[in-house]
Order: sequence, then C-alpha cells, then structure tokens
Amino acid sequence: MPSNRQLERDLRIRVTREWILADVFQNLGCSVVASIIVAFAALKFISSADSFGEHLLRAAVIPYLGCLVYLSLSAGLIWLHTFLYGGLANLHDTLSLYVMGFTAAAVAFVVVIPYGLLCQYVMRSVSNNRA
Repeated sequence: MPSNRQLERDLRIRVTREWILADVFQNLGCSVVASIIVAFAALKFISSADSFGEHLLRAAVIPYLGCLVYLSLSAGLIWLHTFLYGGLANLHDTLSLYVMGFTAAAVAFVVVIPYGLLCQYVMRSVSNNRA
C-alpha cells in the first residue's frame, strides 16, 4: 500500500499533467512569449553579473519573474475567453491562479534554480557574442 507522501506526489503529478495537457497550445504559447519578454527585459540584469553569488541571485529571481509574466498572460487569456465567449471569470479565480502558480514554482526550486543558472549562462553567452 502506498504511503500518504507517495499518494500526494502522484496527485500533484496528475493534476499538473492534466492542467498542462488541457490547453497545450495555449500553455506553450504563453511559455514562449513569457520567455521572450523576460529574456529581453532581463538582458542587462544578466549581463551585469560577475560573481557566482550574483548569478545565483539572478537564477533565483528571473524564473519567478517569468512565472509572473506567464501567469499574467494565462490569466489574460482566461479573461479574454470570458469576454469573447461568455462564461464565468472572477478576481478570486485569477488570484488563486497566481497563488497556485507561485506555490508550484517555490516547491520546484530544486529545478528552477539550476534551470535559471543554465538559461542565464546561455543568455550571457549570446549577449557576449553580440557585443
């Protein structure tokens, strides 16, 4: 019999998977657009890092900035769909989207921080090649 911890983990994976697969193209589109916005907005911030501590700070901050942009785009699409086709959307649903999104990002810091370092390294090398 699986433990409670295993059941909770399986539930989180299933809920996340179902949420992502529900609107694959919308989620992918929001992710791509958010990545481009954050990449251009944080280009100088990334290129100004010199020490490992500065890189680590940026690796912690920039993915959460991306999360904010992604959630804003996703919430905007939800509201746009509601205005175009009718239906229900309210402030509570929008705010809960932010709470769940940032909670999921905070729980996934083990992946978010190394991924942030990797993305930062790639963006820094691209910005150095341009200069």
